Amino acid sequence: MFTEKQAHRQGFTLIELLVVIAIIAILAAILFPVFAQAREKARQITCVSNLDQLGLAFLMYAQDYDETLPAPYYFHFIIKDPTTGLYNGESLLEPYIKNHPAMTVNTVWCCPDLGKHYTGKNSYGQFLCTYTMNVFLTPSSLPGIPDTDACYTPPSLQASVSWNGGDYSAESNLDYNNYPAQGITEAGIVAPASTDLLFEGFVEDGDQSTDPYVGLSPRDGDYMSQRGFWNTQQAANNFYNYPVQSPATQPWHGSVNNYLFNDGHVKGMVPDKEGYNIQANPSTNIWLTHDGRDGGTIPPPDPNQCNG
Repeated sequence: MFTEKQAHRQGFTLIELLVVIAIIAILAAILFPVFAQAREKARQITCVSNLDQLGLAFLMYAQDYDETLPAPYYFHFIIKDPTTGLYNGESLLEPYIKNHPAMTVNTVWCCPDLGKHYTGKNSYGQFLCTYTMNVFLTPSSLPGIPDTDACYTPPSLQASVSWNGGDYSAESNLDYNNYPAQGITEAGIVAPASTDLLFEGFVEDGDQSTDPYVGLSPRDGDYMSQRGFWNTQQAANNFYNYPVQSPATQPWHGSVNNYLFNDGHVKGMVPDKEGYNIQANPSTNIWLTHDGRDGGTIPPPDPNQCNG
């Protein structure tokens, strides 16, 4: 039987409700960022899985083509349908993957974080890609030179690697419009475990009304194309002479991007930043196919060979 005092105690007081609400708000403020970090970690893991699958495709391709990699240009989806003249979403690796539907981020070619930005409108050839191939995995165009490292131009003298327009000595195989049909041989990579194969780049914006996000340019694979390389968005836009994805200043996964190396392993790393100088880091850079990692230094270009 309720006493009179108990009969009046049927609900919470206003103070008690406010205390409960405050506790819930505090818990939400603590937990929501944790949930967001967990979701981002899941997307990063999916991205790692994508690069793992692409790495296996590279391996199968090399086994079929005398231990030779595809040229960076042909890694991307640049094959056109001969009847329509339109890009069909295929690259030289497509026979080993069979996973590139149009206008979706849900493929092995795309980091799922692109979903934060992609609006679903038409993209470059309609096929999205956030990964790009290390442009230095290209054989030299000059006789007697094993790879493009030998004609490396210091950062102070180059406008860009892949957009060199003559700024990369006479190494025409790195020119935007002159990629060879095949890439470098696997034997030409001195340190596969520390030489990058694929990395995460920024994404070009294109025309804002009809083409707001497009895949990374298929011939733009130098270290300056890493998302997070640029200190300011304007610096990135100025360098490439067109808008690039905002924010080009931030890596894909918090403070890191994912990198696929030539031995097949994937690693999250902080991207290089503006002012990075390959020649000042001969034993640790991940881009060139030889240098300090084989016991030497990055040689200065030989004018007799590289102007030639």
